[in-house]
Amino acid sequence: MNHRFLRHQRVKSQADFRAIYGCDVRAGDDHLLVFAALRTADTHPDEVSAGNSESLANAPRGKTLPTRIGLSVSRKHGPAPIRNRKKRLLREAFRLKQYEVPAGLDLILIPRQRTDSTLDDFQNSLTRLSGKLHRRLTERRRLQEPGSEIIPGSGGRG
Repeated sequence: MNHRFLRHQRVKSQADFRAIYGCDVRAGDDHLLVFAALRTADTHPDEVSAGNSESLANAPRGKTLPTRIGLSVSRKHGPAPIRNRKKRLLREAFRLKQYEVPAGLDLILIPRQRTDSTLDDFQNSLTRLSGKLHRRLTERRRLQEPGSEIIPGSGGRG
């Protein structure tokens, strides 16, 4: 298993950050707040046609793309060395757990400022919260598809 953290696994543009925040799906715990948006070949056709990587170049329509992360660590966390350490820990947590995180998500990871979280804390939070967000997003997409009906008692809201 390759545990590298590649360039195409990063959310970089301001437009992408806005789109993820705009999706307004988030989950948090004592260590981490995570915003998420679904990412498929249908929602990001420019990346598929650009062929920036082998995995994206051959992606058919509707295929799930690799999960990407963006980091947001504000100045409230302290001086630059502390903020940089938190960012390194978050990148490392994703690198090590990327195969346990559901595919097809864009995630923005925001550490909680009041805790001194360890790498293990971030890893556990990332896997748990990303799974929760993936379930929410897929349920939301299923309910928005044409022809889908909300069945009473199914937990779906209209």
